[in-house]
Amino acid sequence: MELRKFIATTIREYLNEQQIWKNSNTIFFNDDKGRIFFYGKDNVKYQLIDNNLPNRPIKIEIRLADSKNLNPVAMSEFDKNDDDTYSQTMTGKLIVSKKGAGLAKAIYDYFDNVYGKIKPSKNLTDDGEVFWNKNNMNEGTINDFKYDAVKNQLQKAINNNSLTLDDISPNKYFIVCFDLYNHHISTVSTTDKSEALKHIDYYKNIDDVWKIYVEKPNVDAIVFFRKEWGWVKK
Repeated sequence: MELRKFIATTIREYLNEQQIWKNSNTIFFNDDKGRIFFYGKDNVKYQLIDNNLPNRPIKIEIRLADSKNLNPVAMSEFDKNDDDTYSQTMTGKLIVSKKGAGLAKAIYDYFDNVYGKIKPSKNLTDDGEVFWNKNNMNEGTINDFKYDAVKNQLQKAINNNSLTLDDISPNKYFIVCFDLYNHHISTVSTTDKSEALKHIDYYKNIDDVWKIYVEKPNVDAIVFFRKEWGWVKK
């Protein structure tokens, strides 16, 4: 696997581990029969059904409150994680047939209120990533991400750097250089080929640098190694 892809995967896994649902404070209320209701962003009244059965995932459904149609307009299932948080089940993907009303947020807010903290599932779809990003826990950047936590997985290539997923996008030159002890020295990301070449030449003139790893846009990576007689490319 390319280092860029490996880092991107690791970043996403790290973010999933760090993220916790930020409750948006959906207002729920009960009728005299104990049924749970709330109003969506569309000012429509909805009923929330909590299906918590023994030895099964917890299923949360939302139906239109003033309708004879009992089919849910939103639904999700949750399982408990090893750290006592919860995540959407691998098979119980979040289903929302009526978008824009805040139904998915309502499910997560209710679950957070009643059962406990929620983390993203490991099978997030693109829509799922957007959903979590909008929860203001992750804006798609890694501003505070410290690679120390995963440096063994990254083969010590990245250490104490702040990157974004955009930095390692396939349309950029991604350059990592290492010292004699295979310790990471610096990472550069640029779309400009001439700038990338300048960085590579600059690093070649630093005595402590012995390896420069370069991933070019949409092509295979290349590696420059320092030898006694000069630099070689592989």
